[in-house]
Amino acid sequence: MDESLGMKYIEKVANGNAGEFYFSYWISRNFIWPCRILDIDMGLDSQIEIYDNSNHSTGMFIGVQIKTTSKTLEESPSVSVPMKNIVYWESINDPIVIVRVCLNNNEEEPHIYWEHLNKDFLRGVLIGAKESNIESVTINFGNNKKALHKDDKLSWLNLFLSDEDKDIIERSAVIKDHLESLGQYFMQNSVDGHLTAGYPSFQFPSELNDTLNNYDKLESAVAINPRLKYLSKEIDSAIKCYELYISVILAAFTEGFDCDSIVKSDIDSYSLVNPRLHRIMSGY
Repeated sequence: MDESLGMKYIEKVANGNAGEFYFSYWISRNFIWPCRILDIDMGLDSQIEIYDNSNHSTGMFIGVQIKTTSKTLEESPSVSVPMKNIVYWESINDPIVIVRVCLNNNEEEPHIYWEHLNKDFLRGVLIGAKESNIESVTINFGNNKKALHKDDKLSWLNLFLSDEDKDIIERSAVIKDHLESLGQYFMQNSVDGHLTAGYPSFQFPSELNDTLNNYDKLESAVAINPRLKYLSKEIDSAIKCYELYISVILAAFTEGFDCDSIVKSDIDSYSLVNPRLHRIMSGY
């Protein structure tokens, strides 16, 4: 039989398959997320579906391009990506990650390295391509050497967060702490719904007004992106804290306004009066 007529499984294809299957295995085993190898390669090799801690789908996906080498990262740190891929990735709403699987010459376990190709990067490459008429871009994994670890699961979740989302998350911890502090204070210093002690500070009305305004921004962000409650423990904690303490806090504010311990001028005149407090004050 003429061997040239038989089926061949060339090394390059074998390495590519090995890298895709190894990456899919790694994600499924360590992140506990389904990782589907795509049959038709149109710029993405696999798709990861994000599941929550109860193993339910969140409806979020990450697109992954996998570049495999039989060598180590030191021996082969760079990959070339055609501009048509960049154009495609920039058009996709899901986060895009490019992965380098190093088979390490079969001398040790494969290593996985990754880079998030955010929208700013992709758009910058496209602008540069138009100006320089380039057909491909080189991505060097050796610059950052971001080896994939189990702890990166949170980092991959954060790929879904915008800068505005991150700002809200940062504020949510302060909101939560203030609501919790006020709520516990009033619960400890109330009998039958009436205060038995003064307010925690002279700035209580203005500070409460600012906190509630910030909470409304958090609430709006969650309305736009309901996934934030899953993506951020800080936001979920702030919402639960609000639900637990808002009644006792507003009751204390109402009592103070009713007995003139709090007056309208106690709220900074340059601040927007929060609708909750405005409703209370409008009744007097």
